[in-house]
Order: sequence, then C-alpha cells, then structure tokens
Amino acid sequence: GGEGPVAVCGDALCSAGAGGAARSRGLLENAAADLQILGLTCHPARYENLKGAQMVDLPLLRGGK
Repeated sequence: GGEGPVAVCGDALCSAGAGGAARSRGLLENAAADLQILGLTCHPARYENLKGAQMVDLPLLRGGK
C-alpha cells in the first residue's frame, strides 16, 4: 500500500452493525494492498484495530483538543 490510487471513505462504510463493521475492516485491509485509503470518521475506535493503519487526529494537528 501507500503507492497506489487514493480511496476516500466515511463512517457509512462501518455503520452496518458489528458484523458489517468487521466485514468492512476486512475489505479495507485487503484494499490497502493496492490503494492509499483515507478514512474520515467521528468514531476512530471503529478503525483502531486496522492492520497497518496510521491514525491522525485532525483537531490535534490544528492545535485543538
């Protein structure tokens, strides 16, 4: 990953309940082999177990809380 095209995803990808969220995480992990994935979320805990993910807190980057 990291060299391919960019895919942008939002929270709707993982809002299908526990089973849907697990399937979505699997899809993201598989897609990351060929894509750079930018996920925008208000619920970072849903994504914290993604293999190889780099989490960035935008408010902290801006100097906020």
